Amino acid sequence: MLRKPSSSKIIPSKGCKDYGDFWLSSLCMAGMLAAGFPLFWSNTHPDRINSSEQIAVRVEFISHEAKKRPAQTLVWEQLWVGDCAQHGDAVFVPPGSHAVFRFPDGSRLDVEQNSLFVLDTSSLQQEPSQSIYQLNLKKGYLFTRAGNHGLKITSKDMSSSLSPKSLSRFEVDQHQGSLLSVMQGSVSAQTQSGKSHSLTSQNILMSHAGRAKQLNAYPVILEHPEQNQIYFLHPHPKAIHLTWRDPQKKASRLLIAKDRRFENRIQDTDIQTSNHSFTPKQPGTYYWRLVNQEKNPASDIGVFLISSCRTPVGKNPLQGEHLLAGHGKPITFEWTRMKESSEYIIELSRDKEFNQIVTKLKTKLPNITIGKDLNEGHYYWRVGSVHAELGVCGFSKPIQFRLIRSVVPDAPKDLESEYE
Repeated sequence: MLRKPSSSKIIPSKGCKDYGDFWLSSLCMAGMLAAGFPLFWSNTHPDRINSSEQIAVRVEFISHEAKKRPAQTLVWEQLWVGDCAQHGDAVFVPPGSHAVFRFPDGSRLDVEQNSLFVLDTSSLQQEPSQSIYQLNLKKGYLFTRAGNHGLKITSKDMSSSLSPKSLSRFEVDQHQGSLLSVMQGSVSAQTQSGKSHSLTSQNILMSHAGRAKQLNAYPVILEHPEQNQIYFLHPHPKAIHLTWRDPQKKASRLLIAKDRRFENRIQDTDIQTSNHSFTPKQPGTYYWRLVNQEKNPASDIGVFLISSCRTPVGKNPLQGEHLLAGHGKPITFEWTRMKESSEYIIELSRDKEFNQIVTKLKTKLPNITIGKDLNEGHYYWRVGSVHAELGVCGFSKPIQFRLIRSVVPDAPKDLESEYE
């Protein structure tokens, strides 16, 4: 017997992939028909995980865009906050964007723009509770906070093992090779030549074309903001306080730019103290460092991100969910609350491109109850975060669900066919 919407949701298993058993589903359906039960179609969709696979990373934040290419495919897919990638998948953060990923053991990756990495499959040989996750950085920049098990990062020039809770930065440039900078904890690295290096806080290792060089630590230590700190424009741009330690008095000027090479500088300022206030005018990734009187680098490069606002994540109904609601009964939609949002806009459509919108409403709450006049069928919904000054910052990932109005529903539709 079917239950009411508040407690009768038919929800497919959640995860990253689904490898549903067609024959088992067929037997179950046949048994239900023979017993006279109503027929339900529990769709198979990409958001389930097979017991033989492990989730490698989940997306925690995307400023603009990020993509993944599943293993053994040639097609790039859009990534959304809350999505995950499997071992063997390639992940790309395009120019102008920034993304944050989290491993199951707590390891965090801050991935800068124009970066590409592949999730290694080596940790599949171990128990999940003991897995040391590994990735191969093809190009770009990573800032890592290793979790409880540490982390392994490789490139064509070197491989590194990060100790638990360590902080480090990894760069791969096709012309300059690979660079590993340790901010906290310890890292064991092996270069292409086979030579091993033990690095601790403030140590820097560069490797290129089979040759490795351990560089001296910069005399100036950046203190605030933390590397890859994310700030939100809410409701107005606020001053960011930059601080550093310069015991040898080597710093002469402060540089702030929108590019890592500091070719397009926003500020080039003489400094007399160990702090400076900077008010960003627009969203984006900002780079800063101190230089000496000869204009040579006196500090590492600091990075912080200014984001217009975040995109909500839909919580209810879930992807592929079946809802039973009698005629005239409304549906409650829920999503994550965004502190910087003045209100939200929800859209309900018959198609995933949202060309056939049937409902479009605004609300100040992270939920809304609507749809008592909706007919039975398949729908897509999404929610956008509205900033007081910036307008709609972007919509959440479209979620498909099926609304059932009567005990005997229409003929089932394979939701999987909606995916490309």
